[in-house]
Amino acid sequence: MRKIILLALVGIVFAAFTVEANQPTTKPSRHRPTKAECKYGDDPIWQDRAVTELIVVHHSATSGGNVERFAEYHKGKPDKFNDIGYHFVITNGSGGPDGEVQEGRWESAVGAHDPKEKRNFRSVGVCLVGENVFTDKQKSALIDKLAGLCKKYKIKPSAETIVRHHDRCPGRGLDLDQIIAEVKKKIG
Repeated sequence: MRKIILLALVGIVFAAFTVEANQPTTKPSRHRPTKAECKYGDDPIWQDRAVTELIVVHHSATSGGNVERFAEYHKGKPDKFNDIGYHFVITNGSGGPDGEVQEGRWESAVGAHDPKEKRNFRSVGVCLVGENVFTDKQKSALIDKLAGLCKKYKIKPSAETIVRHHDRCPGRGLDLDQIIAEVKKKIG
């Protein structure tokens, strides 16, 4: 009788572990640092945003890359970031599958993607990998990600709420007004 109960318990634990292991992850696999673990106090990655009213669109100005590559770059910058500055990176096939949306900084965390404009405490940062040419898959993934963020944070898509990092970013190869129009259609 004990053997049967023990085998049943082992089977239940194994089944529970298997279900748990197969669940999709929505958070970065990296550890989110606490304030005490952070090297730079000007980049409060440990702090959640109180409000989200903007989405800032960037480009990497590189031919390839991904979350891990940009995290290493940002941590080595003189700007003194504790981790990647962007909340999301959309790859172009060089560093990750074309159009893949990778989660960078924890979505709820204060960003480190737009310190000069002082928008980090009220925005989500999305970065397209590339310079001035972006793939159709990247553009489609950007529309989907922007629509999802607008719904989640109750942001009305417009040129005032989905904004460029600056006048040359996210690059000449992206018509942000057209992207915003597509987001509006998608949301309905």
